[in-house]
Formats: sequence, C-alpha cells, structure tokens
Amino acid sequence: MTVEFAQALVDKKISLIGMDTAGPEMDETFPVHKTFLPNNVLIVENMTNLSALENIENFIIHAYPVKYKADAAPVRIIAEEI
Repeated sequence: MTVEFAQALVDKKISLIGMDTAGPEMDETFPVHKTFLPNNVLIVENMTNLSALENIENFIIHAYPVKYKADAAPVRIIAEEI
C-alpha cells in the first residue's frame, strides 16, 4: 500500500483497515503505519476468511482484543451484516 493511498483513506475518515497480509507495507520504516496510527486508524493484520464478505454490501466489524498493555495485541474479529 502506498502512503498516498493510506492518506486518501485517512481523508475519508476511516477508523480501521484490515488485511490478510502481515502488514500494509514492505518498507521497514513503516510509512503507512506512520500515516494511519497518528490519525487513529487501527490496523488489523493477518485476517482470515475475508472471502466470506465479498458479496455482503454492508457490515460492521467488531474487534475484541486480548486485555493487556502493549502496542499490539491479538484480536477476535467478528463481522456483522447490517
């Protein structure tokens, strides 16, 4: 993902982005993370079963993290069709 695309998503006021990869960028300086996180956009990585959402037009994502203090934590993601 390019920084320009990440900024366009920030400009659209997204609050969470999820992906089935280990992260939104390959650059070890993490420019996309540095675009999203200061703008309160959460990043969910390594998601599975995303193909189940392909034909669903509207859904809400619920993310339930493990409760401990850290910069990152595993989460249980649930998609609710609306």
